[in-house]
Amino acid sequence: MNRMLIVLLIGFLAAASPARAEDVLAPFQVLTAVHGESHAMDKAEHVSMRASGHLFWVPEDGTHALFGYVGPKFTFKEKYATVWFSPQVGVAGHWTPSGGTAALASFWFGINLLDDAIAIFLEGDGYFAEDVHDYYGYYEASFTPPWKLPLHVGFQVEQLNAGVTFGPQVTATVGPILIGLQYYVAPQEDTTSHILRGVFMVFL
Repeated sequence: MNRMLIVLLIGFLAAASPARAEDVLAPFQVLTAVHGESHAMDKAEHVSMRASGHLFWVPEDGTHALFGYVGPKFTFKEKYATVWFSPQVGVAGHWTPSGGTAALASFWFGINLLDDAIAIFLEGDGYFAEDVHDYYGYYEASFTPPWKLPLHVGFQVEQLNAGVTFGPQVTATVGPILIGLQYYVAPQEDTTSHILRGVFMVFL
């Protein structure tokens, strides 16, 4: 398992470098988020309320956007799996081309298998503002190897309307804190962008 992690990390770092003349290394991105969830609201412990705030930031040019989500969360635990989903509403700041705000409707779905060794997360967001109607999707699968270190490896796909980016990730958890590094390939008509994104999240 240790050898597998080393090979993955070497491949991860090698892939993050432009390989051809038409490849572009995009500015480093940062995603931070704070998640909060209430205790179960019913005797069956299926329903809770969740809320989160997110900041997306590109330090090099100052590009940023703010996101807020709130909604119920429904969780169902079985012997070998935990399934949950959460319909939410929210708002996105600095979303429109003019820097305006958009309302959003979102649906999150997650399934954890084999004592949380495998986790799948799917998110679909619709953004609505004057003359702006966008779809954002985030799809992730991660694996926690059976070692004592709190490391996780995975793969993610990010979608904005018809544009799709994808790549691997490595994350670590320390108590309620998650720190990670994601790599994305963004194919375009004439160039391929390579993107590194740092992730920092707190779960309350």
